[in-house]
Amino acid sequence: MYGRTIYSCSPFTDFRAYLFMSNISFLSDTTQLNTAPSYHNSIKKRILDVVLCLLSAPLVLPLILLFLPFVWVSDGGPVFFSQIRVGRNGSTFVMYKIRSLKKTFDPKTDRAHTDYDVLAVGRVMRATRMDELPQWWNILKGEMSWVGPRPEVPFYVEHFSEKHPEYRLRELARPGIAGLAQLKNPDALPSHNLEKLIYDLEYVQRANLWLDLKILLRSFVLVFFK
Repeated sequence: MYGRTIYSCSPFTDFRAYLFMSNISFLSDTTQLNTAPSYHNSIKKRILDVVLCLLSAPLVLPLILLFLPFVWVSDGGPVFFSQIRVGRNGSTFVMYKIRSLKKTFDPKTDRAHTDYDVLAVGRVMRATRMDELPQWWNILKGEMSWVGPRPEVPFYVEHFSEKHPEYRLRELARPGIAGLAQLKNPDALPSHNLEKLIYDLEYVQRANLWLDLKILLRSFVLVFFK
């Protein structure tokens, strides 16, 4: 229909997950997406995001500039990849990455990329998540957070939410780079969406400053010391 592969949602096999999904108490009406737990709207979370952006700028910006020439030399421009993603309360924004796939690969097709499609420098960036660094700008602008559910493309949000309305509850939190789902299943595929959703909704319900700090620390360890 849209020229893309439709991934079916896998059934619940984890009883703990089923219990959690059947006991979401903070929101009874999945259409009321503006009543997020207070932390997601709090000045504390926004201050954390901005402070981390400012502190990380001397490291993040040079790293971005370091990888761009390698992408250009190996495959020409553009060196950035941009895509519309769904943010908080269903708003959309343009998310940025350093391009890690060859220009011959079309992300709009229904073909999944293979190792052949990944640039040599792209393998390094993907292994260390360095291709995500341009999302520093999305965080600074307030479109994303350092911690939250990964932003999804509108097509998949629409598809998944038709079968599982609770999928839209992810939008109560601002999307992020790091998150519980990313820690629990860092190599998840679209077919694992329900397994990821369990942890995304757990974060939406439990989010606080201390949890964000723990997720950031564990994410750093996972990326650089796994």
